[in-house]
Amino acid sequence: MSYSNSFPTQRPTLNLDFANSGKLDSRLSYSRSSTGTALSSERHLSSENLLLQSQNFGTTWNVNATVASRSASSGTGPDGSDSWLQTAATSGSIWPSFNQSFGFKASTQYTYSIYLKAGTATHAWFAARGNAGNAVTGTLNFSSPGSIATTSVGGWTVNSSSVTAHGDWYRISITFTTNSTVSSPFVYVGLSDGTVPASYYPSGTPNGETVYVWGAQLEERGSATAYNSTTTQIHREYAPTLKTSAANEPRFEYTTDGESEGLLIEASATNLQRYGSDFASWSYGSAINRYSNQAIAPNGMLEADLLVGTDATSLHYFLDAVINFTAGLKYTMSVYFKDAGQRYVQLSALTTLQGSGAVNFDLQSGTLSASGAHTGTLESVGNGWYRATATITAAATVTSGFAIQSIDSLSSSRSSTSVCDGYSGWLAWGAQIETGSSASSLVDTGTGSSQLTRSADSCSVALSDIGITRGQDVTLVVEGDYGDPAINNNNRIAANLQDGINANYVFIYNGSSNAGTGYVRNDAADQAYFSSGITSGAFKSAISAKNNLINYAANGTAGTTDTAGSVPLFTVLRIGGYSSSGVELNGNLKRVSLFGQALSSTELAALTS
Repeated sequence: MSYSNSFPTQRPTLNLDFANSGKLDSRLSYSRSSTGTALSSERHLSSENLLLQSQNFGTTWNVNATVASRSASSGTGPDGSDSWLQTAATSGSIWPSFNQSFGFKASTQYTYSIYLKAGTATHAWFAARGNAGNAVTGTLNFSSPGSIATTSVGGWTVNSSSVTAHGDWYRISITFTTNSTVSSPFVYVGLSDGTVPASYYPSGTPNGETVYVWGAQLEERGSATAYNSTTTQIHREYAPTLKTSAANEPRFEYTTDGESEGLLIEASATNLQRYGSDFASWSYGSAINRYSNQAIAPNGMLEADLLVGTDATSLHYFLDAVINFTAGLKYTMSVYFKDAGQRYVQLSALTTLQGSGAVNFDLQSGTLSASGAHTGTLESVGNGWYRATATITAAATVTSGFAIQSIDSLSSSRSSTSVCDGYSGWLAWGAQIETGSSASSLVDTGTGSSQLTRSADSCSVALSDIGITRGQDVTLVVEGDYGDPAINNNNRIAANLQDGINANYVFIYNGSSNAGTGYVRNDAADQAYFSSGITSGAFKSAISAKNNLINYAANGTAGTTDTAGSVPLFTVLRIGGYSSSGVELNGNLKRVSLFGQALSSTELAALTS
């Protein structure tokens, strides 16, 4: 229900509809001296695979003439599933391979990748072809698999190539650009003798050379990202973008479903964690591997790392124990995770910092289990990505940190071993450690070695600019979300009318009773105090003030009228904060309205219903 078509019939002097406008009124003064992040309405291509049956080469894929055969492998693919092997049969003029038709677009960049494992063949090759005169190929020598040899024919060009080892499997990729000729297009994978693939002539009757193939992927982008399996449909997934706003640019936040949360107002925060998206710079166990920039992170950039345990008996962990903690203070670690075959992950403070408990996360079901002195949250941010948090109270003043660790189940104990296969893992990005009981928006330290600070947001309007005079009758209406009222109680201001000092104000804030509150103070003396009983984050609150008649309502319920209070002298409306820092909302505001008259208790209840 919008304020304009609800009670009362009077129109507000100032009506700030942040949720629907997505911009600030020109009369508002806004500042934040640093960049800041928020989940935006923009969406990015988070993952893609344009090929069909990416693991089953016995279906959509064709056998090239009679020189190759295929049969189900008695072994397994990198993920433990069945793979396929390819056998060269008899001599002939066509190289042994599988192929799949694909409609390449003209003058477009693609990346083709596939997993290969040596059978008895010395080389394997893969290719993309527009027609007989336009193609790109890559050849892998299993005896020296550090790189692939590439060739290009006609007007198609090779931009780059790569090979990454996963145990005895290799993921090879080639990035290329098509030209205007894309008739009869195919992708291929097959055997090679190490020279030009088309010159391969099997010897013997048959010679029986083999190679294992698994996990083909084609993407319309400039590098290979984390593999996504397909069957009868291609894979293409879009996700909301965690956007970085420039200094002094307001942040309008959205849910993963695209619903506007309104204007984001936060206090200053420092990310104590170095290398927030460069886990190669952390310390880690000998039985875990890190693959850099393997997936599109929530910010839409190729920055997420793949973390993979390599055996079934070790502790598989990452940590960065160089942060100075102070005994008795609360700290929260947050990391963005996505399941990449290893379903469970754990966050825990190191023993020197807090030795009790941990937080375990299930990245498939989106659930968690916290134990001991740890509490946690898990928030979906789109396309399988979650932001996981763990909060503790520092048990000592110490240089320490938090650990990220692979576990086998939600019930796994702190620092337990886990069963890993050398391929499955999780994608990780955007690590943050900050003081306080909850995670604020990401302050992205990226690959840098320094801690970074986000400045506080400030938003206000001079009442003289909107025709409100000092001490006149007013009504202030706010809709927003302060998160958990039990966190930083009595310290989160949604909106206030104020004279610039602590003596005179009309507040709507998160009160000392851990609930939404209305509060009037005049000449340093309390005039009225209303506690709404709101114990969840979302709220609609309204307070009206005239001499000896102060009313308050929240979420459709009116409070008791105060008939003894006087109206303070105010000069400014501050939105989501106060004249001093440290009491910012740390949440979102959808609407703020200011009326130049005191509305009745009934009208306030209608406005907040």
